[in-house]
Amino acid sequence: MQPRLRWLLPIVTLSLVPGSLAPQSFEGIIRQRTVAVEEEGLMDVLYPEDLEEPDFDSQEEWLRWTASRLFAIPLDQFLSDGYAEVTETTTWVKGSRFRANESGFSEQGYTILDGESGEMFMVNPEERWYVRTSREEIDAATGAALRQAEEMAAQMGVDLEEMQRMAEEMGLGEEGEEEFPSTVRDLGESVTIAGIRAFGREVVSEEEITHAWCAEENPAFVATLMKMVEQLGFDEEDREMVGGAELACGEQLPLRVQTYSLGSFMGEGYSVEEFLSVEQAPVDGDLFEIPEGYTEKSLQDLWGVGGA
Repeated sequence: MQPRLRWLLPIVTLSLVPGSLAPQSFEGIIRQRTVAVEEEGLMDVLYPEDLEEPDFDSQEEWLRWTASRLFAIPLDQFLSDGYAEVTETTTWVKGSRFRANESGFSEQGYTILDGESGEMFMVNPEERWYVRTSREEIDAATGAALRQAEEMAAQMGVDLEEMQRMAEEMGLGEEGEEEFPSTVRDLGESVTIAGIRAFGREVVSEEEITHAWCAEENPAFVATLMKMVEQLGFDEEDREMVGGAELACGEQLPLRVQTYSLGSFMGEGYSVEEFLSVEQAPVDGDLFEIPEGYTEKSLQDLWGVGGA
């Protein structure tokens, strides 16, 4: 899958729910957050000195045992200890227009998408500039950036195809992933998240376990966002970003996704992606307009690459 603009992800990942949905409309504000816990923050929790670890017949059993302890710990414990990085995203929806501000990133810019025109805007209020682009232009600029990277690798004598082959042999590529199929099971529980009832499912692979809480009934904004995704040309290739949550929830929206991974080069990791609130309310149309006096830049200027 080609790399995508970071500013698009908060909106795009909201809408990667497969299947056809009945037409609905939504106007309001959606708040989400992602919490990533550092490996250091997991050590005292998972491996205390007095830990008595049972014997397990498989790594899958060990992952379930570990997750049962880890996922039950309130996130506030990691946050208060300073071992977690938090990113909060606020998305405003009005008709076919969307705006996403991301904490820790919003001082540099925010994203506006117009589903009717198919245009996307990246806005930097600090430096007072914006980029007007489209899916086609993003693909063209991405291709140019990849070609430049390939040229640089060739000049340095790096064989990218050989590196890809080695990664696949190590189980880091698509071929390696297929060797360890995921198992999915119901958790037999239901909870309320952001005012929406959700059922729980578990996905276990060779080195990762996910608990996903999926909406029993998709809220209205899912259909609104799906329509936008189709208009902007995002296809099945982009749905790969969902991963374990898609396996767990199918056509339903993942409202909370807890993932523990043994990792590889980066060590163990724990992350939580969740909806904090979904509020239907009037949204000011000025939020989707480019402020006066801003300078327009091209995507090539932003990425520092040539044209297609």
